[in-house]
Amino acid sequence: MKVPTIGYVNDSKVKTDEREDQIACTGEIIVCIDDTPMAPCACFDMSDINDNEDDGILYIPFSTYTRDNMLNSNFQPGSCLSSDHARLVSEVTSQEVLFDVSSLLPPAQQAFGRALDTWRCAVDVNLRMVTNNNNNSVKVQFSQNVKMGLLAETVLFTNTCSIDDQIFIFPISIDFLANNNTVWDFSVDANNVNQNAFDFESAALHEIGHSIGLNHTCNADNIMRPILLEKGMAFRNLSVDDKEGGSYCKARSILPIPSNSNVTCGISLLCAGKTTPTTFINETPIKFEVFPNPISSDLSIEIFNSNTLNTLYIYNSIGQLVKTSQLFSNNEQVSLRELDKGVYFVKLENSEVAAAKKIIKL
Repeated sequence: MKVPTIGYVNDSKVKTDEREDQIACTGEIIVCIDDTPMAPCACFDMSDINDNEDDGILYIPFSTYTRDNMLNSNFQPGSCLSSDHARLVSEVTSQEVLFDVSSLLPPAQQAFGRALDTWRCAVDVNLRMVTNNNNNSVKVQFSQNVKMGLLAETVLFTNTCSIDDQIFIFPISIDFLANNNTVWDFSVDANNVNQNAFDFESAALHEIGHSIGLNHTCNADNIMRPILLEKGMAFRNLSVDDKEGGSYCKARSILPIPSNSNVTCGISLLCAGKTTPTTFINETPIKFEVFPNPISSDLSIEIFNSNTLNTLYIYNSIGQLVKTSQLFSNNEQVSLRELDKGVYFVKLENSEVAAAKKIIKL
């Protein structure tokens, strides 16, 4: 059976926007049958739960995005019309969802890649990382514009296909909070997360779940439960519920989509095993050195294996971009005199590959 996937505030039954961090009806729910035909969509059974053999307790493992009944063209007030689950689609012809991690430093790219592989190995949905600033890819980035109270946020585009009246979604961006009070840890070892930092891989795992179509649940051990990460805590294992929900979203995503040259309803996906072998980027990174390090004024950059135009990005310790410069040769100097003392990351990038190093400003 289907249950509502839009949450309620304090059980007030006032419908709210499911994107405002409400929790859907999941976990153990009581299903009761109205013994009178007066209101077939309501449940006014006030007697004991055992008085009707159709009453009972169901376990709801996951929640997905659906179209509101009120937006369904066939909806009639007072009816019990249900809406179908959203299907994940791609905007590109390669039949895969691309995540652009070009703005992330290598440790963050690797942590995001591990989270992406966790989902792909469990669900076999076609997800891949790229670093080429593809306009049709999901932008994975640090941002100061994440909603208040959140560490990360997934932005989705939703629409209804006019051909078959089915809702479809595709992710636009995954934004991780960047401010002076938020420190991220990118450790490979879940047991070695800095006690004063938030685990990036755990947050990425939750947000990727949203990007494939899963909504929040209230099941205690689920990745999709909207618990706020605590500093030093890692939560990197998909539960049985998470995997079941992800597999359902995958099954929806590979359904054939009706074609019509005048209508855009996205492109159905393929199972990951049939296409991309890994999410990790197999390109050879730029080889370069920076000196002196530590530095007090001017930074020298020597590039060894790139003959193309490179761009230099300087990020502070919380991932904020503080300086950028075009490098027109393999030996350049860049002034960092205006930067405050502290730890910085130097990222070198061209149209194909990227690499980064850490420096200390005195």
